[in-house]
Amino acid sequence: MAVTCSDLSGAWGSAWMDGLRLPQPYAGKVTSLRHLIGELSTEITMLSEVIADLLAGDAGYRVIQRLPGIGPVLAAVIIAEIGDVTRFRTATQLSSWAGLTPNTASLMPASLAGA
Repeated sequence: MAVTCSDLSGAWGSAWMDGLRLPQPYAGKVTSLRHLIGELSTEITMLSEVIADLLAGDAGYRVIQRLPGIGPVLAAVIIAEIGDVTRFRTATQLSSWAGLTPNTASLMPASLAGA
């Protein structure tokens, strides 16, 4: 059976799945999973709103979302991981703490780094 859309939870995909004539137990499993997806989507939406409300006044939360690929959820994770950014005196210290800067061992050939 060919799937002809990429968003099975969207309107077109949902209508397509409604039209499927699957035998049991497959029809029951698909119905159960679609219901579960709906419930989880509701929970995700609610928690996303709670997170956005909790971090609405956080300047770092707003600023970090300006970076390409950083949305509200990843921004919240980054803010939670970093904590109080003022504990880092420089951007270099923050980068080092996050493991984004190379260290001496990563710059050496493996034969010299003791690997």
